[in-house]
Amino acid sequence: LIKYAYSVAFSVKAHERFAAGVDADLSTYLSGIGEDVKLTSDGEIMKISLMTNEPGKAINHAIKLGDAFDIHITNVSLDGKEKTKPETTDMKEVKPDETPVQVPQKEIGFVAVSCGEGLDDIFKGLGADVVIKGGQTMNPSTDDILKAAEKVNARNVFILPDNKNIVLAASQAAELMEDKKGIVLPAKTIPQGITALINFIPDQSVEENQKRMEEELAKVKTGEITYAVRDTSIDGRAIKSGDYMGITDLGIKAVNTSIVETFKEMLSQMVDEDSALLTIYTGSDAKSDETEAIKNMIKINYPSLEVDVQNGGQNVYYYIVSVE
Repeated sequence: LIKYAYSVAFSVKAHERFAAGVDADLSTYLSGIGEDVKLTSDGEIMKISLMTNEPGKAINHAIKLGDAFDIHITNVSLDGKEKTKPETTDMKEVKPDETPVQVPQKEIGFVAVSCGEGLDDIFKGLGADVVIKGGQTMNPSTDDILKAAEKVNARNVFILPDNKNIVLAASQAAELMEDKKGIVLPAKTIPQGITALINFIPDQSVEENQKRMEEELAKVKTGEITYAVRDTSIDGRAIKSGDYMGITDLGIKAVNTSIVETFKEMLSQMVDEDSALLTIYTGSDAKSDETEAIKNMIKINYPSLEVDVQNGGQNVYYYIVSVE
């Protein structure tokens, strides 16, 4: 009987350098959800491997320290022994006098829509083959998504729209694919797309992965902090130009002249007794002092929540928030 079904190996690159003691803290956490934990660090790159039943938790916890890459997850319970790492689709460098090397197609690939450089890096680090620029003011077309999918060397391509306004274009692109199967995951927000990728298991079938990723992304609550560009009234709520707005999956739930108070009011509509992890993706216009004030507010009001802050780099939204 195998105690832990998944062999997980990945690396994390620090945004600057790892703080003293974080490797020991991470090792302790991973030992609590698995065994055979191996961790090495040179201060900038951390290499991690372990056996666990919760690969998503392991990776999600580690990416608080930096950007994850070179991720390999193997289901050893399929045959009772560890398999080799999955095939890579990277093309070898070709010199002018050489014939290109044809790399075999892998079974599953990913196209993800993103809206910031930091978010691009997160998606790529989690295994997205192609990342398309998107967002509220620059939604990719059906043709953009189709061309992106054509670049993926896989028989099956999962598409992560990560925006409700892109789902239709993604569905049309999937229907137009001829030499591969396109599958649209119903990720309508950036956090949902990230959660889907974290829960992808390379050794499992397309159907098994689709089922699990859809189940996990459905558990994610998303919030966004932006500002009003003009005076208006929505659902009986007066909003003035310049006001901060907190938008959840259910619509505008907070309006205030203070970004911290807006964040606080929005969270009150998102966090419940089952909430355990709150991830904040900072936008290009987010101010460090306001981010610190928000973190302090969360610590006071939600002391049991685990908080992770990542650089998103998105425009329009000061903060994109995920509650799980």
